Formats: sequence, structure tokens, C-alpha cells
Amino acid sequence: MNDEKNSFLDYSNPVTGSSFVGRKEDLDLLILRCKKMLGSSITGIPKIGKTSLAREALRRLREDNFVCAEVSLENVTDRAGLYKKIIRSCMNALEPSNWLLKNFHRLKFHKDRVKLRNAKLSGDDMCVYFQEFVSYHFPSNSDKPKLVLLFDDFDKIRDHFNGAVTCMGDLRDFSQNHMFSFILTARRTMRMLEERTDNSTLAATVHQFDLRPLSQSDFSALLGRSSRPVTPQVEKEIWDMTSGHPYLTSYMLFLHNKGDSFSHDNIRHFFSTYYQSIHSMFDELDLYQKFRFLAIFGILHLTTTEKEEFEKYGLLIRNGNTWNAFSQDYDDFLQNENLSVPLMDTLGKTERRFRTFICQQLSAKNGVDWFSRVPDDCIDPKSRQEISDRYNRTLNKYPGAENRLNVLDFSYFPHLSALLSHYWTSVFRPILGDDKKKITRIFDKLIDPRNKEAHGLNFLLSPKDVQEYNQLCDELNSFLDKAGIDEDGYASLTE
Repeated sequence: MNDEKNSFLDYSNPVTGSSFVGRKEDLDLLILRCKKMLGSSITGIPKIGKTSLAREALRRLREDNFVCAEVSLENVTDRAGLYKKIIRSCMNALEPSNWLLKNFHRLKFHKDRVKLRNAKLSGDDMCVYFQEFVSYHFPSNSDKPKLVLLFDDFDKIRDHFNGAVTCMGDLRDFSQNHMFSFILTARRTMRMLEERTDNSTLAATVHQFDLRPLSQSDFSALLGRSSRPVTPQVEKEIWDMTSGHPYLTSYMLFLHNKGDSFSHDNIRHFFSTYYQSIHSMFDELDLYQKFRFLAIFGILHLTTTEKEEFEKYGLLIRNGNTWNAFSQDYDDFLQNENLSVPLMDTLGKTERRFRTFICQQLSAKNGVDWFSRVPDDCIDPKSRQEISDRYNRTLNKYPGAENRLNVLDFSYFPHLSALLSHYWTSVFRPILGDDKKKITRIFDKLIDPRNKEAHGLNFLLSPKDVQEYNQLCDELNSFLDKAGIDEDGYASLTE
């Protein structure tokens, strides 16, 4: 095997033919709908196999003499431009492979090409022209081949596109009059794209395939393509890391066939980069904060519509009264991300600044292992051990994390006040002055709003509460400002 080539999945290209694994029920239904001249949409998170499923359907439809054309929305900004792109894609799909016949093909479509190149038709005019084109080349009541269109990455219709709503209305009409069949692939569901839920929408006329990670049987089928035997232990390890996600599973099989171990150095950057793409997707949908609250704290803070749409992605699995991310690895990633980037804004930044400040000062005064010597009357032994264990597990799993995390990132908010109070005379008084009680009392006042916000219960805080705790944060920050501590919590230490 070429070390630079993954035989299971090319990371930038969908798979088809013998490389395609699983999704049999979805594939059979998708092909059947295309043969009945119906519209379908395939939605899911990045790299879950949307385009792979669509292209495998087209490959099999071509074997049955269907004309299949892929339409890219790249650089399309309006309705007229979309229909020009569709017609050109249809002409390309009709082009024969024989070089001699290609010349006749060019002559046959010469007038169409000239018209598309020169005409400045409106969106309505281009829509009519497209319908005439389809009716002529793909008549419904004849034995001529039927047309199937694939609109890949259909989300782009919402990005800098004039007339998106009208175009989706056109597709709704096409799906109802059976002129041709089409497949849409998108990260957003149809209801999200249309931003409406009534029965006259495109969402009501197409069947939506919601892709999730592979089933256990399809996952095993993918592992069966490995050139090196996959032991039950290795299979379990891959499943625990990926929960059947085809993209992540493929990468681990790639490492396995190279003879590499599943070490954190080998997989961490790849997995984290993929998780960031999920982060970006949910940011676009304005759902990421709510997703994190649910994954980390089990707080369901979604509207009914958001919940219905959100569950289609299969990223969270209900386990009794709790929720877990789709894999243990992703759950760990979210927990680590929460520690690195607090969910809160003003209070989160203030808390992070004090954690770094306290840790730096105590390390400078009492040595790097200062936390192991914190007395029981400051932090009880059980809590201290729990904090240390969580910190060390994170360092082991995420090499380099010590450059952005410290042991206090794994402590609880009241511990900061306890540490300030216990080490006030020996460490903090020379830096912060004589207002020990004022500072610790501010921390005590922030415990309740901090817990509510961190656990997704910020809706229990009134606007007056929010204003008050922002003022308290400003007071805390003023002490560090006067002491010359920077925004990240660091000071220049001198002998």
C-alpha cells in the first residue's frame, strides 16, 4: 500500500463503486425515488457520506441508461445563473464518449451554447428555457433516457445567492410534476434551508435521508476490506473511537494497514481537525452553544423545532436521563474544549484570568508541584485528588496541553476563593493589597450565577442579575489591572 494513499477513503473525494460500503436501504430507496422522477435530499454532518451515497446512486442509474448530471453551485449567484449551469451540466452529461460522435454532439447543441453564452435572460426566462430544454431532450412519454440531477453542497444556495427561495420553490414544482428527478446534498436540513415549516415547502415534497455513522454491520463490512487482519480488540478500539463514523474509521484503518499504532500523536490532530469542522457547522446554524450544553451538562435548552432538526444528525445519544456524544473520543474532546474555552463570556474570561494568575503565583512561590501540598483545610483531599487526576489524564491524552492548561482549570469555582484566602498573607497580599474580604466575598456572590450559566440555566438569570454579576467581574478584574496582571492572568515575576 502506498503510505500516502488511503485505500479506504480519499479524504477530499467521495467514494463510489467497489469502495462504497453499507447504506444499502438508503441506496435502494434513493435509486427507486429517482426512477419514479421524485426529489430527494441527503443531509448530515461533514464527511458522513452524503456525496458518496448520491454518486453511487448515479453510478447505478447510469447503468440503467439514465442521464445523470452533477450541478455545482460554485460561483452561482442568482436564479438565471443556476439554470445556465444546469443546462450546461445536462449537455455535458449527454456528450458521447466516442470522439467522432462528440463532433455531432457539439453541432447539435451549438445554438444552445451560443444562447447561454450571449443571452442576458431573466431568472423567469431561464427557468422557462430550462423546462423547454428538458421537455425536448427528456420527454416524459417516450423511451428516451430520463434525467437525474445532483445538486451537491446545496447549502451554497443560502450563501450570497439572490432568489434562493424562488429556486427552492421551482424545485418543489419540478418534484411534483415529475419532469426529472433530483438529489440535494446539504449539511442543513431542508427546513433549515427554507426557514419555514408550512406544508407548501420543498421540504414537504422531497424525502430526506438523514445520514448518521455506519451501523455495526456496515462498520464490520468496512473493516473487512482491510488488507491486514483486524482482531476483535482492534475492532473494539476503532468502534470506541469512531462509533462507526466512516471518515474517522477509514483513517484508523489507514494507520492499521500502514502498521502504525493508534497513538494520540497519530490520531489527535486528524480527529481534532474534523471535530472543528463540526464546530464550524453548528456555529453556522447558531446551535453550537446549545449543543455543548446538552453534550456536557445534559441540559436540553432547545426549541421544539431545533430539537427535531438537531436529532437528525445523530451526534448525541440518550442514555437514560443523560446524553453522550456519538463517541467517547468526541465526548472527551468537548469536555477538554469546555475547559480550554469556557462557555461563559464575561465571567468565563474573569475566571480564566484568576485561575492562571493564582496558579502562576503559587508555582513561583511554592514550586511547580505546589498543588500536591495544598492543606486539607483549604481543599479537601478527595477534591484535590480528583482535580489532579483529571489534569493528568488530559495531559496524557492531549500532548502539549500543559502549554495552555494548568491544574486549576480542573478545579471548581469556590476553590479559587479558598486558595486566595489561605495563601493571602504569604503570596497574594503583596500583590493585591489589603482587600482580602472584599475579593473573597465577590467570589462568593458569583458562585450561584456561575453555576447557572455553566449548566445551561442562564435563562434563570434576570437582566438585573446579569448586569450585577458583570459589575462584580469588573471589580475583580480591577484588582488584577492595578497589580499589572495582563488579560491572560500573567505577571512578570522578579526575584
